[in-house]
Amino acid sequence: MSQDATETTTGAPGPRPWRPALVMADRRPGRYDVLELLLFVAVLALAALTPPRDAQGRPNAPLRTALEETTGGGLCVWKRVTDRPCAGCGLTRGFVQLAHGEVVAALRLNPLTPVVFAWVTWRALELLAFVAFRRRLVHGIPTRWVWRLYGAFGIGFVGLAFVRVILGREGL
Repeated sequence: MSQDATETTTGAPGPRPWRPALVMADRRPGRYDVLELLLFVAVLALAALTPPRDAQGRPNAPLRTALEETTGGGLCVWKRVTDRPCAGCGLTRGFVQLAHGEVVAALRLNPLTPVVFAWVTWRALELLAFVAFRRRLVHGIPTRWVWRLYGAFGIGFVGLAFVRVILGREGL
């Protein structure tokens, strides 16, 4: 039977439902699983705890003022050196905006923010189920579709990099 099919009540193969399920994990959580969980939870918590706007009304990022004062710019070394935004520029500020429900602002900062935010949130939930309950959180999406989604994200990332690095445009 293929990975994308399950048996129906008649015993014939049928489509797998695209819904999450909890199944028993085949191994015990290790220290790296716990560290990865802590990392993703910290990223989401920091985004939620950072105010969405700074004192000047600009989209905020954690430690933005301190970074601008000490480095002469933000987190992105590429942008500080070349004065052109990279494909990842705006993701940190976009995470903060999305954590506060500002979807349009997040999309303006980096159109890939919702995709990365959804993946980080899913991965945190997946790791929480594994570390806390020794269960795997299975998304139920067929493998071929998962790889198509990764491919679409990769093409989007490369396209955004082209627009930003070659053309020098930061927004949408």
